[in-house]
Amino acid sequence: MKNSRMIAIALAMVFLMLSCTKDHGNIDVSWKLVKNQYKGTNQHKGELTVTNNSRYTLDNKNWEYYFSWFRSVRNTDGSDKVGGETINGDYSRLFPLESFPELKPGESITFPLVGTHYAMNFTDAPTGGYFVVKRPLGKEIIINSGDPGVLPFPEGEAYKRSAADKIGIESAADRYGQNKELK
Repeated sequence: MKNSRMIAIALAMVFLMLSCTKDHGNIDVSWKLVKNQYKGTNQHKGELTVTNNSRYTLDNKNWEYYFSWFRSVRNTDGSDKVGGETINGDYSRLFPLESFPELKPGESITFPLVGTHYAMNFTDAPTGGYFVVKRPLGKEIIINSGDPGVLPFPEGEAYKRSAADKIGIESAADRYGQNKELK
């Protein structure tokens, strides 16, 4: 009898906690490399695409995007919509500028993101992102966006780490050709 009562109380607590959680939807982020050695220097240019699948409209004052990226944020390449900075170590944030348009649920926006060094692999993409959405009366909601989807890397000159780089993207066919004489 006592065990049944404890189980009933535990189940009631679980249901109460689950009912307190609201589904705010999500905000999807994807990242793609545009070019290594951007502007002839040791930096790369990428693009972030934000798709608002939450139930909130994002405007020029009510959101910030935090993420980990072992590349330092150099700038947002003259974007008049979004600013960015490295806070500490690999912890960075993006924030809206005055001319950021409203991003209603279901809409997307793409903007540039310039980082130090080069990007060669999906592991060079930003990770662990989340949005802080500011609601009226000072309430903040955290919406986890997870790791951005990483789009395919460019080929040719845009992928090279430097002008002297002779190594391109190696494919399975390349590796097969190199090893077909092995026994």
